[in-house]
Amino acid sequence: MNSITTAARVFKRIASHESGQGKPWVPIMRFLGWQLRKRSYPKPVIITAFNGAKLKCYPDRVTSSGVIYFGWPDWHEMHWLNRVLRPGDGFLDVGANVGIYSVLAASKVMPGGRVMAFEPEPDIAAVLRENFELNGLDPTQIINAAVGSEDGECFFQTGQDAVGKMTANGESGVATPMVALDTVVAQPQQYVVGKIDVEGFEVTAFQGAKKLLAEQRPYCWLIETNDCDDRRTLHQLLKDTGYEFYEIKEKGYTLQHVPIGGPYPDNSVAICNLDWVRERVPNILIHGPAA
Repeated sequence: MNSITTAARVFKRIASHESGQGKPWVPIMRFLGWQLRKRSYPKPVIITAFNGAKLKCYPDRVTSSGVIYFGWPDWHEMHWLNRVLRPGDGFLDVGANVGIYSVLAASKVMPGGRVMAFEPEPDIAAVLRENFELNGLDPTQIINAAVGSEDGECFFQTGQDAVGKMTANGESGVATPMVALDTVVAQPQQYVVGKIDVEGFEVTAFQGAKKLLAEQRPYCWLIETNDCDDRRTLHQLLKDTGYEFYEIKEKGYTLQHVPIGGPYPDNSVAICNLDWVRERVPNILIHGPAA
């Protein structure tokens, strides 16, 4: 693929993002401005992001760059999260990267709330810590470890920014601490929403959260499933403990039920308590047999 074709695909993807509806040139201009700035002055910048929260954006970090381009990179999911969280809530961010979901959650649950974030790669976790401190969050709630089926050690591919992941059978990567969610999450009753993005190892992570799932905590799990090789197994695992999968649409105002077997969207939310969701977003529309 030549550079012109690659550039055309990048521009098409940016212009088609939901943030540019009616004004596709806006995210394109933000993209071009950021590309120019990071080449002429390759230093991090602190921006005002969600609800006045602060985010430190490094030129080489894909996820924080997405905030600069689009404001809300995961358009429907992040707007939904913004609608359901309240002060005093707890939020689990599994596979936090630099913490854009953590920062969004902090802007809603503080004061009195709690954000716990898991990020195995030390360099990225250092940026995550900076974003925690910028927003008055407790940095001791950052767990610098991978999340798996049990406590121990795994091998992790580092230096890949947003797509670093555990490796199967220790075939490559760097030895990295691994924790089970059931071991680390000591007060599950406070956590109402979790987000998990572990590049295809979602089933493994949930296998270490059997107590959490049995207690149906959190009520909702935002799950990136585009890299999950066995989405049906993941779906069945959560369905067996009372969760149903939905696709979030219309900036968080609509949930479309996803039947087991799919077809699966890239991002889903697994919910065990629809009444709680309706209480938080009274005008939400829920479609499907589990509604």
